[in-house]
Amino acid sequence: MNEQKNNLAQDPLLPPSELHNIGDGSFVAIGETFVKYFVEVAKITPNDQVLDVGCGTGRMARALTRFLSPQGEYHGIDIVKNSIDWCNEVYSVRHPNFHFHHSDVFNSAYNPEGKVKGSALEFPFESKKFDFVFLTSVFTHMLPADLDRYLSEISRVLKPGGKCFITYFLLYPESLKSVEAGGIHFSQFTPKFAHPYENGCRVDNLTHLEAAIAYPESVIQELYIKHHLNIELPIRYGNWCGRKDAFDFQDVVIATKV
Repeated sequence: MNEQKNNLAQDPLLPPSELHNIGDGSFVAIGETFVKYFVEVAKITPNDQVLDVGCGTGRMARALTRFLSPQGEYHGIDIVKNSIDWCNEVYSVRHPNFHFHHSDVFNSAYNPEGKVKGSALEFPFESKKFDFVFLTSVFTHMLPADLDRYLSEISRVLKPGGKCFITYFLLYPESLKSVEAGGIHFSQFTPKFAHPYENGCRVDNLTHLEAAIAYPESVIQELYIKHHLNIELPIRYGNWCGRKDAFDFQDVVIATKV
Protein backbone atom coordinates (compact mmCIF):
# COMPACT_ATOMS: atom_id res chain seq x y z
CA MET A 1 0.00 0.00 0.00
CA ASN A 2 2.79 2.46 0.89
CA GLU A 3 4.56 1.61 -2.37
CA GLN A 4 1.37 2.36 -4.32
CA LYS A 5 1.02 5.74 -2.56
CA ASN A 6 4.65 6.58 -3.24
CA ASN A 7 4.24 5.74 -6.94
CA LEU A 8 1.15 7.94 -7.17
CA ALA A 9 2.97 10.79 -5.46
CA GLN A 10 5.85 10.52 -7.91
CA ASP A 11 3.61 10.19 -10.98
CA PRO A 12 0.01 11.38 -10.53
CA LEU A 13 -0.91 9.92 -13.94
CA LEU A 14 -0.53 6.38 -12.61
CA PRO A 15 -4.04 5.08 -11.83
CA PRO A 16 -4.92 3.73 -8.38
CA SER A 17 -4.78 -0.04 -8.07
CA GLU A 18 -8.57 -0.45 -7.97
CA LEU A 19 -8.82 1.07 -11.47
CA HIS A 20 -5.76 -0.51 -13.09
CA ASN A 21 -7.50 -3.75 -14.00
CA ILE A 22 -7.40 -4.00 -17.80
CA GLY A 23 -4.63 -5.94 -19.51
CA ASP A 24 -1.56 -7.73 -18.26
CA GLY A 25 2.00 -6.54 -17.91
CA SER A 26 3.46 -3.21 -16.86
CA PHE A 27 1.18 -0.18 -17.18
CA VAL A 28 4.12 2.15 -17.73
CA ALA A 29 6.27 -0.07 -19.97
CA ILE A 30 3.43 -1.04 -22.32
CA GLY A 31 2.34 2.57 -22.74
CA GLU A 32 5.89 3.68 -23.50
CA THR A 33 6.42 0.81 -25.94
CA PHE A 34 3.28 1.49 -27.93
CA VAL A 35 3.89 5.23 -28.17
CA LYS A 36 7.32 4.35 -29.54
CA TYR A 37 5.55 2.21 -32.17
CA PHE A 38 3.19 5.09 -32.98
CA VAL A 39 6.13 7.43 -33.55
CA GLU A 40 8.60 5.12 -35.27
CA VAL A 41 6.25 2.89 -37.27
CA ALA A 42 3.03 4.87 -37.76
CA LYS A 43 4.93 8.19 -38.00
CA ILE A 44 2.65 10.31 -35.85
CA THR A 45 3.74 13.91 -35.20
CA PRO A 46 3.50 16.12 -32.08
CA ASN A 47 0.79 18.31 -33.63
CA ASP A 48 -1.53 15.45 -34.59
CA GLN A 49 -5.16 15.04 -33.58
CA VAL A 50 -5.21 11.60 -31.90
CA LEU A 51 -8.09 9.29 -30.94
CA ASP A 52 -7.59 6.40 -28.50
CA VAL A 53 -10.53 3.97 -28.65
CA GLY A 54 -10.55 1.83 -25.51
CA CYS A 55 -8.32 4.19 -23.56
CA GLY A 56 -8.88 2.55 -20.17
CA THR A 57 -7.11 4.41 -17.39
CA GLY A 58 -4.74 6.27 -19.71
CA ARG A 59 -2.00 3.74 -20.33
CA MET A 60 -1.21 5.28 -23.73
CA ALA A 61 -2.34 8.77 -22.78
CA ARG A 62 0.26 8.99 -20.03
CA ALA A 63 3.10 8.40 -22.48
CA LEU A 64 1.54 10.67 -25.11
CA THR A 65 1.53 13.64 -22.71
CA ARG A 66 5.28 13.83 -23.25
CA PHE A 67 5.01 13.61 -27.04
CA LEU A 68 2.05 15.71 -28.16
CA SER A 69 2.58 19.46 -28.35
CA PRO A 70 0.03 22.01 -27.09
CA GLN A 71 -1.13 22.24 -30.71
CA GLY A 72 -1.77 18.48 -30.76
CA GLU A 73 -4.86 17.01 -29.17
CA TYR A 74 -5.80 13.68 -27.62
CA HIS A 75 -9.26 12.19 -27.17
CA GLY A 76 -9.84 8.90 -25.37
CA ILE A 77 -13.03 6.82 -25.35
CA ASP A 78 -13.84 3.91 -23.07
CA ILE A 79 -16.85 1.89 -21.93
CA VAL A 80 -15.77 1.77 -18.26
CA LYS A 81 -17.16 4.93 -16.68
CA ASN A 82 -15.10 5.07 -13.50
CA SER A 83 -11.91 4.92 -15.57
CA ILE A 84 -13.08 7.84 -17.70
CA ASP A 85 -14.13 9.84 -14.64
CA TRP A 86 -10.71 9.36 -13.06
CA CYS A 87 -8.87 10.31 -16.26
CA ASN A 88 -10.90 13.50 -16.66
CA GLU A 89 -10.23 14.50 -13.05
CA VAL A 90 -6.50 13.82 -13.24
CA TYR A 91 -5.55 14.81 -16.79
CA SER A 92 -7.71 17.87 -17.43
CA VAL A 93 -5.95 20.14 -14.92
CA ARG A 94 -2.47 19.07 -16.05
CA HIS A 95 -2.98 18.61 -19.79
CA PRO A 96 -5.89 20.68 -21.14
CA ASN A 97 -5.48 19.22 -24.64
CA PHE A 98 -6.34 15.72 -23.29
CA HIS A 99 -10.02 14.77 -23.20
CA PHE A 100 -11.84 11.60 -22.14
CA HIS A 101 -15.32 10.41 -23.12
CA HIS A 102 -17.54 7.65 -21.73
CA SER A 103 -19.29 5.44 -24.29
CA ASP A 104 -21.91 3.23 -22.65
CA VAL A 105 -21.49 0.31 -25.06
CA PHE A 106 -22.53 -3.17 -23.98
CA ASN A 107 -19.71 -5.67 -23.59
CA SER A 108 -20.24 -8.94 -21.76
CA ALA A 109 -16.74 -8.87 -20.31
CA TYR A 110 -16.21 -5.19 -19.44
CA ASN A 111 -19.58 -3.38 -19.46
CA PRO A 112 -22.43 -5.90 -19.11
CA GLU A 113 -24.93 -3.14 -18.16
CA GLY A 114 -24.16 -1.04 -21.24
CA LYS A 115 -27.15 0.57 -22.94
CA VAL A 116 -25.77 0.93 -26.49
CA LYS A 117 -25.03 -1.87 -28.92
CA GLY A 118 -21.60 -1.67 -30.48
CA SER A 119 -23.22 -2.18 -33.87
CA ALA A 120 -25.09 1.12 -33.40
CA LEU A 121 -22.29 3.24 -31.93
CA GLU A 122 -21.54 6.75 -33.20
CA PHE A 123 -18.29 8.38 -32.12
CA PRO A 124 -18.96 11.86 -30.65
CA PHE A 125 -16.75 13.61 -33.22
CA GLU A 126 -17.15 15.30 -36.57
CA SER A 127 -15.99 13.57 -39.73
CA LYS A 128 -12.36 13.95 -40.87
CA LYS A 129 -11.16 15.21 -37.47
CA PHE A 130 -8.26 12.90 -36.63
CA ASP A 131 -4.80 12.29 -38.05
CA PHE A 132 -4.36 9.08 -36.06
CA VAL A 133 -6.73 6.58 -34.46
CA PHE A 134 -5.51 3.61 -32.45
CA LEU A 135 -7.06 0.63 -30.69
CA THR A 136 -4.95 -1.74 -28.59
CA SER A 137 -6.59 -4.98 -27.46
CA VAL A 138 -10.10 -3.74 -28.33
CA PHE A 139 -11.07 -5.70 -31.45
CA THR A 140 -9.75 -8.77 -29.62
CA HIS A 141 -12.91 -8.43 -27.48
CA MET A 142 -15.46 -7.47 -30.13
CA LEU A 143 -18.02 -9.47 -32.11
CA PRO A 144 -18.26 -9.15 -35.92
CA ALA A 145 -21.19 -6.70 -36.25
CA ASP A 146 -19.65 -4.40 -33.63
CA LEU A 147 -16.20 -4.53 -35.21
CA ASP A 148 -17.69 -3.65 -38.60
CA ARG A 149 -19.44 -0.63 -37.10
CA TYR A 150 -16.33 0.57 -35.29
CA LEU A 151 -14.28 0.37 -38.48
CA SER A 152 -16.93 2.43 -40.23
CA GLU A 153 -16.70 5.10 -37.54
CA ILE A 154 -12.89 5.01 -37.55
CA SER A 155 -12.93 5.62 -41.30
CA ARG A 156 -15.45 8.43 -40.91
CA VAL A 157 -13.46 10.40 -38.32
CA LEU A 158 -10.07 9.94 -40.01
CA LYS A 159 -8.78 12.65 -42.28
CA PRO A 160 -7.84 11.52 -45.82
CA GLY A 161 -4.30 10.22 -45.46
CA GLY A 162 -4.79 9.69 -41.72
CA LYS A 163 -3.71 6.39 -40.19
CA CYS A 164 -5.17 3.81 -37.86
CA PHE A 165 -3.15 1.37 -35.73
CA ILE A 166 -5.17 -1.62 -34.49
CA THR A 167 -4.19 -4.86 -32.75
CA TYR A 168 -5.82 -8.24 -33.40
CA PHE A 169 -5.55 -11.95 -32.93
CA LEU A 170 -5.37 -12.83 -36.62
CA LEU A 171 -6.03 -16.28 -38.05
CA TYR A 172 -3.69 -17.00 -40.96
CA PRO A 173 -2.07 -20.33 -41.96
CA GLU A 174 0.65 -20.32 -39.29
CA SER A 175 -1.50 -19.13 -36.38
CA LEU A 176 -4.48 -21.27 -37.42
CA LYS A 177 -2.25 -24.34 -37.46
CA SER A 178 -1.20 -23.60 -33.86
CA VAL A 179 -4.80 -22.97 -32.79
CA GLU A 180 -6.12 -26.17 -34.34
CA ALA A 181 -3.29 -28.17 -32.80
CA GLY A 182 -4.03 -26.71 -29.37
CA GLY A 183 -0.50 -25.36 -29.31
CA ILE A 184 -1.12 -21.90 -27.86
CA HIS A 185 0.92 -21.95 -24.65
CA PHE A 186 2.54 -18.51 -24.54
CA SER A 187 1.36 -17.96 -20.98
CA GLN A 188 -1.51 -18.86 -18.67
CA PHE A 189 -3.37 -15.82 -20.01
CA THR A 190 -3.12 -16.71 -23.69
CA PRO A 191 -6.51 -17.66 -25.19
CA LYS A 192 -6.76 -20.96 -27.07
CA PHE A 193 -9.59 -20.00 -29.48
CA ALA A 194 -10.92 -23.53 -29.48
CA HIS A 195 -14.47 -22.62 -30.55
CA PRO A 196 -15.45 -21.64 -34.13
CA TYR A 197 -17.97 -18.81 -34.24
CA GLU A 198 -19.58 -16.67 -36.96
CA ASN A 199 -17.81 -15.13 -39.97
CA GLY A 200 -14.92 -17.53 -39.52
CA CYS A 201 -13.82 -16.03 -36.22
CA ARG A 202 -13.01 -18.15 -33.18
CA VAL A 203 -13.71 -17.49 -29.52
CA ASP A 204 -12.00 -18.64 -26.37
CA ASN A 205 -15.06 -18.84 -24.11
CA LEU A 206 -18.58 -19.76 -25.24
CA THR A 207 -20.07 -18.36 -22.05
CA HIS A 208 -18.37 -14.97 -22.44
CA LEU A 209 -17.89 -14.59 -26.18
CA GLU A 210 -16.13 -11.24 -25.93
CA ALA A 211 -13.49 -12.45 -23.50
CA ALA A 212 -11.17 -13.08 -26.46
CA ILE A 213 -11.88 -13.28 -30.21
CA ALA A 214 -9.66 -14.13 -33.18
CA TYR A 215 -10.49 -13.16 -36.77
CA PRO A 216 -9.40 -14.59 -40.12
CA GLU A 217 -6.94 -12.24 -41.73
CA SER A 218 -8.97 -12.40 -44.96
CA VAL A 219 -12.11 -11.15 -43.17
CA ILE A 220 -10.22 -8.17 -41.75
CA GLN A 221 -8.74 -7.38 -45.17
CA GLU A 222 -12.22 -7.36 -46.72
CA LEU A 223 -13.56 -5.06 -44.01
CA TYR A 224 -10.71 -2.60 -44.54
CA ILE A 225 -11.48 -2.46 -48.25
CA LYS A 226 -15.18 -1.93 -47.44
CA HIS A 227 -14.36 1.02 -45.19
CA HIS A 228 -11.76 2.66 -47.47
CA LEU A 229 -8.76 1.77 -45.34
CA ASN A 230 -5.60 0.77 -47.20
CA ILE A 231 -3.56 -1.76 -45.19
CA GLU A 232 0.14 -1.03 -44.93
CA LEU A 233 2.20 -4.13 -45.69
CA PRO A 234 3.68 -6.12 -44.16
CA ILE A 235 1.17 -6.86 -41.42
CA ARG A 236 3.13 -7.03 -38.19
CA TYR A 237 2.40 -10.43 -36.66
CA GLY A 238 2.54 -11.13 -32.92
CA ASN A 239 3.89 -13.99 -30.86
CA TRP A 240 0.56 -14.93 -29.20
CA CYS A 241 0.48 -18.05 -31.38
CA GLY A 242 4.09 -19.02 -30.75
CA ARG A 243 5.53 -17.20 -33.77
CA LYS A 244 9.26 -16.53 -33.38
CA ASP A 245 9.75 -13.48 -35.67
CA ALA A 246 7.13 -11.39 -33.91
CA PHE A 247 6.57 -7.63 -33.65
CA ASP A 248 4.74 -7.68 -30.32
CA PHE A 249 2.25 -9.94 -28.51
CA GLN A 250 -0.84 -9.27 -30.65
CA ASP A 251 -0.89 -8.74 -34.40
CA VAL A 252 -0.75 -5.12 -35.59
CA VAL A 253 -2.49 -3.74 -38.67
CA ILE A 254 -1.67 -0.21 -39.79
CA ALA A 255 -3.81 1.37 -42.50
CA THR A 256 -4.33 4.71 -44.26
CA LYS A 257 -7.68 6.35 -45.00
CA VAL A 258 -8.12 6.68 -48.74
